[in-house]
Amino acid sequence: MIRAIALLGLVAACRGPWLPVATEADATRSNAAVADLNRGRQLLIHSCSGCHLTPSPRDHRAADWPSEVAEMRERSKLDADEVALITQYLTAFAEQR
Repeated sequence: MIRAIALLGLVAACRGPWLPVATEADATRSNAAVADLNRGRQLLIHSCSGCHLTPSPRDHRAADWPSEVAEMRERSKLDADEVALITQYLTAFAEQR
């Protein structure tokens, strides 16, 4: 029983953050192209996970993501287009509050 609980906890920990794949509905809602949103998702996964856990769009409000991503730009060696795509993805799925 203890092994089963430990295994369940390990699986839950490895699940990672909530990172949805963008759909047409998401693109329409956020006034973006599906391909751009999903490219931002891929950049987020590959660029951010090298140094820390990949952030979830739910980690910050939409209005806060631009400054959060900008703060990491230099360290992650992202160019302006990559920053824009990651920011667009994160803000599209973040809480708008």
